[in-house]
Amino acid sequence: MDQEKLEDLIPKLKKLFDQAPCGVGLFDSHGFHVFLNQTFFKMTGYSETELKQSGNNLDWLICPEDRKSTMDTLSNFWDADKQIEVEYRIVQKDTTHIWVRLDISMISVNGMKFAFAFITDITEGKTKSIELEMIAQNSAESISIFRIKGKQMALEYANPKFYELLDTTPQQYHENEKHLIDASVSEEDYKRTSEAVNEAINTGKSGELLY
Repeated sequence: MDQEKLEDLIPKLKKLFDQAPCGVGLFDSHGFHVFLNQTFFKMTGYSETELKQSGNNLDWLICPEDRKSTMDTLSNFWDADKQIEVEYRIVQKDTTHIWVRLDISMISVNGMKFAFAFITDITEGKTKSIELEMIAQNSAESISIFRIKGKQMALEYANPKFYELLDTTPQQYHENEKHLIDASVSEEDYKRTSEAVNEAINTGKSGELLY
């Protein structure tokens, strides 16, 4: 695609993606943004003009503490030719930090490769998650605390007491999760637990279960 065709395409893309509830961006193979939608500007607090004046590379928006790990994750994106998801903090114009999740995948337009990115504000959920982990760590000596995700009950987080009760390590658990569950919980209790979890997810109500 020559420059003239690209410049003709960008306004059409911007008009389409300005309606999106999350930040949307298109980046070239050098990591420079080709376009960003209005939601992204609102998320950062910077105007389109201000970001243009700062240069096309937006790495400086990443919180310094998260920058290296984030860039390391993204460093092999172009060679790997795959979708990548990474969470990090953005420093807004007013110096406030917000947590975002970047979902980025590769697309090809007339033989040219671009990174197509969705940037979602996950500050509220991330803050609650961090608070839970702090509580869990402080309760490590007495209470087993774990967090599961979705109806498949995928384990997202567990404190040290959880693994201690199962007499295993985090690595051993994740390598043999199904075997450990089958060995430690009867089929009947597992069914009752699954039903209780699904009810909690569907109703939002807390409860307790002995098994």
